[in-house]
Amino acid sequence: MLILLAGIGITVTIAYYLVRDMEAVKRIEYHLVCNEIGTKIHTRLHSHAQLLRSGSALFSATDTVTRDNWKTFIENSKIEKNLPGIQGVGFACIISKEQLQEHIEHIKKEGFSTYSVSPNFARDVYTSIVYIEPFNFRNQRAFGYDMFSEPVRRKAMEQARDNDVVSLSGKVLLKQETETDLQAGVLMYVPIYSKNKSVNTVEERRSAIIGWVYSPYRMNDLMKDILESRSNEIENKITLCVYDDSISNQSLLFASQRDKLLIDTNSSERIFNIPIEFNGKKWLLRFRQPNNQNPYLYSKVLGELASGIVISFLVYFLILILLTLRKRAQNLAEKLTSDLKESSTKHEELSDLLESIIDHVPGLLFYKDKENRFIRVNKYIALAHGKEKSEMEGKNLNEFYTKEEAEKYFQSDLSVINSGVAQLDIEETWSTMFGVKWLNTNKIPFRNSAGEIIGVIGISMDISDRKKAEELIIKQNNELIKLNADKDRFIFILAHDLKGPFNNVISMLNILEENIRNHDTDDIEKHINMVSVSAVKVYNLLEDILSWIKAQSDKFPVELEEISFEKIFADVIENVKLTADNKNISINYSIADNINIHADKNMMTAIVRNLVNNAIKFTNKGGCININAASSPSGIIVTVSDNGVGIEPERMKRLFDISQTQTTLGTNNEKGTGLGLLICKELVEKHGGKIWVESKLGNGTTFKFSIPISNQKE
Repeated sequence: MLILLAGIGITVTIAYYLVRDMEAVKRIEYHLVCNEIGTKIHTRLHSHAQLLRSGSALFSATDTVTRDNWKTFIENSKIEKNLPGIQGVGFACIISKEQLQEHIEHIKKEGFSTYSVSPNFARDVYTSIVYIEPFNFRNQRAFGYDMFSEPVRRKAMEQARDNDVVSLSGKVLLKQETETDLQAGVLMYVPIYSKNKSVNTVEERRSAIIGWVYSPYRMNDLMKDILESRSNEIENKITLCVYDDSISNQSLLFASQRDKLLIDTNSSERIFNIPIEFNGKKWLLRFRQPNNQNPYLYSKVLGELASGIVISFLVYFLILILLTLRKRAQNLAEKLTSDLKESSTKHEELSDLLESIIDHVPGLLFYKDKENRFIRVNKYIALAHGKEKSEMEGKNLNEFYTKEEAEKYFQSDLSVINSGVAQLDIEETWSTMFGVKWLNTNKIPFRNSAGEIIGVIGISMDISDRKKAEELIIKQNNELIKLNADKDRFIFILAHDLKGPFNNVISMLNILEENIRNHDTDDIEKHINMVSVSAVKVYNLLEDILSWIKAQSDKFPVELEEISFEKIFADVIENVKLTADNKNISINYSIADNINIHADKNMMTAIVRNLVNNAIKFTNKGGCININAASSPSGIIVTVSDNGVGIEPERMKRLFDISQTQTTLGTNNEKGTGLGLLICKELVEKHGGKIWVESKLGNGTTFKFSIPISNQKE
């Protein structure tokens, strides 16, 4: 047993170190690739900085740099060959407000008749992009743009100016962008100072500045060239994201595989962060690589384990046999009869030992011959069939399984017997008197002393619990998919409900703005009244959404406080008064015994307001709405009823199902999507209650919701 345990221990140790060493090699290779990419990006930024320094030197070397001089300089720099990925290289000059008009006229005389400095608002100092090469379609969109007017660009320009360094801006949207292939952008700046002025201090540099040489970069284009030598790893093995200063969606500059950004980071991924510092600006490179085991690694490790265990058992049985033979040989000379008796005893002991080992293996152990018969089984197989081992050994599988199952197992055994190759990790079903179970089975060919395959030895482990867990995970995933679909539907309905009131506000204000002098006071008051109604709707909807979000989040539990339904009913009626008055609808309320409860005041107000608004929408002019609160044995029931148009039976079934909601029209053609009722359902259920509806087409509608007695004041 010590030799057997030692053999198994050595096998497990070898497998452990094999996995560890292979994982270490993979980790080192991964870090080398990440560091190489980080070095390439860092080197490329400094190469771009050197190019801009050369452009600044051109201005310092001569009194005047013309547009043709600048074009020649850029063409001779061959940036498309040496530094591909640059959107362009330009020059932005500083213009005082007194020189602005003269500057514009000067550029127009150069042949740019439509030239102007944008954006167009008054300021003390202007800057303008006057040179940019190549002067293609995209770069022409930036011609005349005042980068100093935009905060992110201005910060980088001021850093370059005050410190006489090459500075890198934060994340921006370049003026060169169009509606297609939209990319994040950054800009690099180098200051240009007057040749005749000192630049030893910050104040002197601010006084001497005349402009900047700069380059805009579209991040996807820039990173594509930098990563070209590692494109295979980036596309198939490693995900790279580049962030500006910190990791967030807002600071994301580049992502090699955007379709994988939605996957949450977990322990199955290797995460490696590399910061890149550039004159005070920091980029953070985040590399992600799946930590999946190589299938080859699994097979190799399992092969080592299986071989080691088989060899350990073979050595174990060999040593037992050798010890027995030696014992018998020593005693043979003393007494033949005694030796024979002792040999028989030893044989029985060995048989009992083998039988005990077989019965104590924590799984289903069996030996079958070529005729599909059980030759030996352990007690776990017999117990599963409700039989003794002796009742199964020597019997064909057809006596214990259906014809189809017996044939399936037999064909699997024959493939091992005929090929002489073990089959490992077979997942299969197994019918027992206790039901169908899932097994993980390993089968190896069994050979006699002559090396002939005479059967198959197998061991199966019960994995039913694991399969149930997998099925549970699949079920949970399906539920999550449905939940996400419901969230998407909710957002769509929310956008629809917000759009209507906002459109009303905008339309009414446009009417007043365009021709207000031709309207009398009554018309203006009428339009302002309509704007006020729409604004109240938007405000109420936003309050409902905040309550719904609060109900959805475990971080914001229901805030229970003692509330009065009389106060809530009065506030709601005052809130919807304008809408109700427009349809001449009266609203009444009654409360039994002045009921007070413990609940979330904002949520209760949102529920009642949505139900009353819904009733107004589907009640004809001159109608009536009644609100009531009363006690019941199980809690408190609030009722909102109207004498409106009623609801069809089929639509009543879909009122509180977000996947079945649809647009409806009120008695005054008001559009509704059912969002209010969905919010009511969420908030009622958050209090442990329920909501339902009673209606008959043409005879009005009654909505009721209950608050359990557990929420009532003792």
